[in-house]
Amino acid sequence: MLAARVDLKVIQKRLGHRDFATTADTYSHLLQGAQGQAVKRMHELLKKRAAKLPPKSVENTG
Repeated sequence: MLAARVDLKVIQKRLGHRDFATTADTYSHLLQGAQGQAVKRMHELLKKRAAKLPPKSVENTG
C-alpha cells in the first residue's frame, strides 16, 4: 500500500492497528526509500516553479 502511495493513516485502519505509531514503527524501513522519491519530486517542483519566475536583477553594489 505504501508503494501505491496510500496514506499511512489509511493503512493503519486497514490493518487494524490501534495506534498510528504501531503502523509507522512497523513499516518505517519502507518509508526510508520513499524519502529519496520525495526529494526528487520536490526538486522537480522547485525547478518548474523557478522557471516561471522573472529573472532576478543584479545590482552593482560596488
